[in-house]
Amino acid sequence: MNILWKIKPLVIFILWLALPACQQDALLEEMAETPLNIEASIKEANGYFEQEDYAAAIAKYEEVLSNFEPQENCKIYPKLLLQLGKGNAKLQHYDAALHYYDKYLVLPQVSSDPKDKANGLGLIASAYQKIGNYETSYEYQIQALGIRESQKDSAGIGRSLYELGTLVFYQKNYELALKYYTGSMDLAVARKKDKAILSCLSALGPTYEGLGDSIAALKTLNRALDLARTLDIKSKEAYVLHNLGAHYLRKEAYDEAYEFLMESYQIKFALEDKWGLIGSHIYIGDLFREQGLLPQAEQEYDSGLRLAKEIESKARKVTLYDKLGKVYADQKKYKEAIEMKDLYVDLKEKLLNEKLIEELGNKKIKYELEKKDREILLLTEQNRVKKMKTKTLWMFSFISVCLIGVSVRSRAKHRHNQALQEKNKEIKQKNSDLERKNDDLKKFAFIVSHDLKAPLRTIGSFTGLLKRRYFNKIDQDGQEYMAVSYTHLTLPTK
Repeated sequence: MNILWKIKPLVIFILWLALPACQQDALLEEMAETPLNIEASIKEANGYFEQEDYAAAIAKYEEVLSNFEPQENCKIYPKLLLQLGKGNAKLQHYDAALHYYDKYLVLPQVSSDPKDKANGLGLIASAYQKIGNYETSYEYQIQALGIRESQKDSAGIGRSLYELGTLVFYQKNYELALKYYTGSMDLAVARKKDKAILSCLSALGPTYEGLGDSIAALKTLNRALDLARTLDIKSKEAYVLHNLGAHYLRKEAYDEAYEFLMESYQIKFALEDKWGLIGSHIYIGDLFREQGLLPQAEQEYDSGLRLAKEIESKARKVTLYDKLGKVYADQKKYKEAIEMKDLYVDLKEKLLNEKLIEELGNKKIKYELEKKDREILLLTEQNRVKKMKTKTLWMFSFISVCLIGVSVRSRAKHRHNQALQEKNKEIKQKNSDLERKNDDLKKFAFIVSHDLKAPLRTIGSFTGLLKRRYFNKIDQDGQEYMAVSYTHLTLPTK
């Protein structure tokens, strides 16, 4: 049994050589390292992603991931993690998105590639921003910016500057936000990227508003709205309409504010943009509260809080707990107001504690990641040794087949040469026999010739005597016969 197992690759290789070329190619495809079903599943998932069916895309990516060993193909695994992170982020599942982004970032092939590493850091920063962890988001984005600047990646630098501007904007540092947004805008204009220009214009409007420059804010936002409609980008159009509504709300132009905010809300609702819808509920609630429409304001804040809980946005929940507490107090619903204030304080403290725990756990996380890296490297090395053994076995089988072929051919050639030598020996013997027989024949001919000469000379002498004495006594025919006989008998012999 052991012998049969050892020669199995040799038998397979010999059978493979006997196959037609088309069947050989088909067999090689079946033996490829990346199965076709995985490639087909990834292609199907990418199709869902392009169609913005993110839930279906995530399900298909996770199905592939569950049947996939990372060490088998180092190119596919990072892409799977990245797409799973992006899909979850699109669905506002930011904790899940961070889980996949973190796994992506610690991969050796990602951490050693500056562009991929900066991309991963930027995505993590964006997810932390969405859940309200602005300080952590800022740290990751600064790291991404540093890498992109060292690589002179103008597109990446522009994205980092924009995201940094957004972070400091939410912290109401409008001067620094203006600096970041302007830097991003300059790069977008230089690269002639209309979408990037639109993003910057949309952000610059509220920034000017925060700095107290209402004229520049309105001018910038109207310019952004025109560009969003020209490019037909609904998500950006909703964002600009929201900012226009906020602008008019500050000016206490409530009718214009309500019109822009509701138009923005309708687009966000159609796009299922839960993050954006929370912002709309907050501002529409603020508008109602300023007008004294407290029940309507309460309803808007409550709707926003439900969405914030759904997408697990702690920062949004803190804001809405605060606003609901105030609107309850305005309506003299003190029990509800106190409850909201307690939730507000508890969540604030929890966020501070989580940050402390995160900082204390960094060393442990780093150790675990390093340990995981070592395990991955060990698995990779084991896989490499396994592949080397397989290749060596196939090479040994190939060499064995070649040696067998050479041996068989050598033996056949030896037998052919041996047969040829025997044939030559036989021919040489026959030639020797033939020469001997020719010699015997020559000797016999010489003896015969010598023995016949004496009788012929006697006959010739008597024929000449008859011719001299009796030639005239015979008729003409007899004379002719005698002359011919005498001529032939008296010819000289060689």
